[in-house]
Amino acid sequence: MGEKRVSGYYGINQAYITKVSQTSEIVNEVLMNPAEVSRFCIITPYQYGNIVFLCIGSTDSVSGSNTFSRLVFYGIDAALNITYQKHFTYKKDYFQVPWQFDMPNDSILYLMVDNMNNQNSSRNVVVTKYKMPSDSLASYTINNLSISQDLNFIKVKQQLDVFVYPNNKLLQFDKDLNLRTSKQYPEKFPSSICITPLSDTNYLLTGSAFNNISYNLQVGCLRNNNDDITEDSLFYTPSIDTNFYAGGRENTAKNGNSIFIAGFYNVAAYLFPYNFNPSWVTITKTDLDLNMVSTHFYGGDAQYCPYSIIPTLDGGCFVTGYSYDYINNLPNGNYELDIFALKVNSDGLITELPNQPQAKAHDAILYPNPGSEILNIQSGPQINGSQFTLYDMQGRAMRTETITATALKLTTSTLPSGTYPWQIVFKNKVIESGKWVKE
Repeated sequence: MGEKRVSGYYGINQAYITKVSQTSEIVNEVLMNPAEVSRFCIITPYQYGNIVFLCIGSTDSVSGSNTFSRLVFYGIDAALNITYQKHFTYKKDYFQVPWQFDMPNDSILYLMVDNMNNQNSSRNVVVTKYKMPSDSLASYTINNLSISQDLNFIKVKQQLDVFVYPNNKLLQFDKDLNLRTSKQYPEKFPSSICITPLSDTNYLLTGSAFNNISYNLQVGCLRNNNDDITEDSLFYTPSIDTNFYAGGRENTAKNGNSIFIAGFYNVAAYLFPYNFNPSWVTITKTDLDLNMVSTHFYGGDAQYCPYSIIPTLDGGCFVTGYSYDYINNLPNGNYELDIFALKVNSDGLITELPNQPQAKAHDAILYPNPGSEILNIQSGPQINGSQFTLYDMQGRAMRTETITATALKLTTSTLPSGTYPWQIVFKNKVIESGKWVKE
């Protein structure tokens, strides 16, 4: 679900839905009306008449002084046929992006929407309460250039918590969107806020957080009670020298006694999403007390951004997002983004990707490659105590290090230029290997 650009960097976008089988094969895909700029932002299971899924997005006029934006609710059946639709028009010259929602029950939906003015770049957040399938009951507008983060309805308090950026504001409403209080949430999370309910009494707040040592970002996760008091926390990064972002939109999923957090590593924010260097999707598994169990790395051949993570019946999770293939697109001046899907089991390992047999979960990654002065080794906590060895082409060990932390930096300035095979051994088994090129 999302949007598909028909042609060029500024081409017409069409709302797009695809259905994927359990063996990662595309079963069906549908493009919406090509006469409009349109996108789908939210999809959720919803049983109502002949509706199986509810899709929420927006449509816009193509250009000109009559620019408008409409919020759209589409009901679709299992075959992706549209069985219901309703439109809501906002102010002229405003561009709407539905961002997050919460459904306390089958009849009520709270929707958070970013509204951006096409003429003067002003923006606000609008939170609306709907009686399902899509009758508007109440609305509240948050101004001051606010940007949507997430919202969470606390049933035991009949309270809606709304998180916005900047200023890290937490606004708390009653069930009819009357404002109760406004305050700052406790940590400096500049982006990627995601709220994940754990129980009736507590929730997780996950996002990208500032590192205390450097200005780079790391992933942070708080376990808060319903009074917004932090009971436990986890902050982590493969390296303080490189930006490490929590995934966009939905980045955390609870499955049984495990928590899975999606992130992406090695990103320059000012170029995003068109970075011209490799990045990795990370999936970190913790227990309910936020003790890290494992971190696995996926990718390294493009720029990746995970956008959604949901639990699966086998105890694992399903991650979707988009990628930018800078190696093949850059020479042609293309700015095409592709969809990726990643299914992992309860151990965080890829289970079924028959169309991409080369995909692999890495316990550790090496970069930059090629490199010169420095070689970085990032690893998950599951291989703490493993041994890294760098060889020359004659098989002689040039460097041997024990990995005792998630980040290991080797100085390689004294090594001559050439190709160096390497391997990581854990419990007498080679778990990672490859070749590193010294320029």
